[in-house]
Amino acid sequence: LLGFFVGLAGILIASVGLSTSFFINAGSYLAVVGGLAIMREGDLVRSIPTARVGGQVREGLSYVAKTPELLGPIVLMAIAGLFAFEWNVTLPLMARDVFSDDPQTFGLLFSAIGVGAVIGGIGLASMLEARLRAMLAASFAFGSLMFLVAGAPNLILALVALVFLGAA
Repeated sequence: LLGFFVGLAGILIASVGLSTSFFINAGSYLAVVGGLAIMREGDLVRSIPTARVGGQVREGLSYVAKTPELLGPIVLMAIAGLFAFEWNVTLPLMARDVFSDDPQTFGLLFSAIGVGAVIGGIGLASMLEARLRAMLAASFAFGSLMFLVAGAPNLILALVALVFLGAA
């Protein structure tokens, strides 16, 4: 779903411009504010908070370490989060400094990632279960494609690589 909205944002930026896109995004929050305003506080049920006890974080980390179904994805996300998820900062800089200084290029780059993310999401949804080997392959592809995008000599190659990066 996030990939769809990233792609939609890219198309919107390319078609109506950056400032209009920000105003449309700001307007989209009115639905959330409206939903919060009409909530009835009396219908909300508070849960009893768990008491803080020493060692809870250590116990949680120990559980993750003993559970391979959790350990693999968490380690991969930690590595990706540490090294790779600054793309939303560097991509606008690439659009401005490498390819051209217009919002349409910025929109195209974000649309390419969004299209790839939708394709990757559909592919992931079709899998019966996530396998560690597939996650490792996608992580390797993601990192390799980031290098390819960073060194892309032209916009076309960057867009193609960004579609595959979004899928990974």
